[in-house]
Amino acid sequence: MARAYINDEVVVKEAKRRLQAHLPITWKGNQYNPLHAWTVRIGAAGLGASIAAVCREGRDAPSDTIVRETLNEQGWDDRLIATACNDLLAQSARQYPWKGCFPVVIDLHEEPFYGQLPAEDPEVIRRGEAKAGTTYFHTCATAYVIRQPRRLTLAAIRVRAHQSMREVADRLRQGVAALGIAGQVYLLDRQCWTYELQVAWQAVPSIMPLRRPGKKGRQGGTRPLFDLQASQFATDTLRAAPQGSVEIAVAVVVLPETKEARHKRLAKARAAYDRARKRGEEKAHVLEEDATARNKRALTCAKKALAKAQSRLEQERSSKPLTTLCYAINQVAHWSLKRIYSTYRGRFGIESSYRQSRQARLFTTSRKAWLRFLIFGLSMILRNLWLEVRWLLGEPQRGRGGRKIAKTLLPFPMFLRWLVSALWKALRFTTWISPQVELPNPLWGIS
Repeated sequence: MARAYINDEVVVKEAKRRLQAHLPITWKGNQYNPLHAWTVRIGAAGLGASIAAVCREGRDAPSDTIVRETLNEQGWDDRLIATACNDLLAQSARQYPWKGCFPVVIDLHEEPFYGQLPAEDPEVIRRGEAKAGTTYFHTCATAYVIRQPRRLTLAAIRVRAHQSMREVADRLRQGVAALGIAGQVYLLDRQCWTYELQVAWQAVPSIMPLRRPGKKGRQGGTRPLFDLQASQFATDTLRAAPQGSVEIAVAVVVLPETKEARHKRLAKARAAYDRARKRGEEKAHVLEEDATARNKRALTCAKKALAKAQSRLEQERSSKPLTTLCYAINQVAHWSLKRIYSTYRGRFGIESSYRQSRQARLFTTSRKAWLRFLIFGLSMILRNLWLEVRWLLGEPQRGRGGRKIAKTLLPFPMFLRWLVSALWKALRFTTWISPQVELPNPLWGIS
């Protein structure tokens, strides 16, 4: 029996097979087939380029106009794409044995949206805090499991304009439970902080950072908790006018300043002192050349600014600030504060998944919401496929710990180049500049 090997062509073929099985494309014509459309899209995602660029450079690629028109004719919507993407993400998760309980992260991801809201479906765009020059976003929510060395995205859904955080969190939790993965604790984003969700999830193990509302100096809301100077467990009352109030458990973690933060704070104070000293020297030099009343006043102001900057620098050197973090906790009150803090810190690994997914997103200027969601889902699917390949390439290890996967084994950018090399051969990419072998080299004289 011949032994099967993994190479770039096998991985691309598997990716196209999965995508066509869950998002089938009907193609009209005999020269090309639906797999050509997925080949173009995967190639554009690997290169971070547009569909037009890939079709233009590939000799065996179909026309970009035909690809776009074919995709528009499929009649896909957010619900169909979400179902297909979640099935593909679940297929990757089922490749591994899941024994035990694991922390699960639920997070919101926002992509800026510019322009007028789509008239046919304005609810697809959600408002949020100002970022990247806009307050409107394509918003997606993802569930992400934390288990070394397998950190997979388990589910992804679109968050619509007036969709409640409880509905979003419940859908993702149901998707994780359907995979048979036991959530040890759910690590929620600060944007999920709502009265409705806190009441509904009292029996679900979860950790969520508290908001710090109100202006500085006020003592209402959760602000007194952030003024505590010692780590401890506390309680807070969450009130809502028609529903009443509910008591929530809070873990208060007080951390000393890190060396990096101290160096940054002192460097900022030193820079301000150096600027004030330099300005004072300049004013003194000007006064020596032209002793006018105006220059005397300028030197006096410069000396006062220098004394203020020096006092601030001495104050920063002697101060030892503390950082207070407050977490709303459910069903984990028996944990230690150190465990709560370290567990929640692990949730920021989901930002790495977003960073990696941005490397695998094809470029488009289209304002179609379903296409934007498809691009996001495709990038997450390729990232999960990369984790599958790394798992298969890892060295089997007996006993505790399972497979041993080195961090330098097939990094994600190399995996994307791996896919592009296969697509380069499949589409027969042309070189951008043809070599002129018969002309002499006029620049360096190297033959």
